[in-house]
Amino acid sequence: MSAEISTSGAQMIFETLHHNAVPVVVFYRRDGVKVMNHGVLAGISDEHGLVIAPKSSEPLTDYLAVSLGIPKGAGCKFEYADKWSEPADRANIDERLGEAILLINFPDCGQLRLHIPSGVVSPPVSI
Repeated sequence: MSAEISTSGAQMIFETLHHNAVPVVVFYRRDGVKVMNHGVLAGISDEHGLVIAPKSSEPLTDYLAVSLGIPKGAGCKFEYADKWSEPADRANIDERLGEAILLINFPDCGQLRLHIPSGVVSPPVSI
């Protein structure tokens, strides 16, 4: 179990990842479908949701887009942990993929795990 964070805390992480074109590893699963993608956060919008692509330039031809609802984050539960978190909170971290993780649990039972490299984001304040 990671520490729950607010939608605005998750938004700050998304903005940092997008602005700095940080390489991430993302796992998405829902209803038996599983997707893994390496890339950068190429964008986030109401129309397309969270977009992970091999690079942030356009046109995007190979990407994973996951809706975050309208307004962004509606009904989602956001959790964050890094390698400095309490031991119980670190259970979802695979340090081969990154030293921090942002989990998004969707109302439709889907889950997205966004693995983040070290030193990229500061832990957001829980609300």
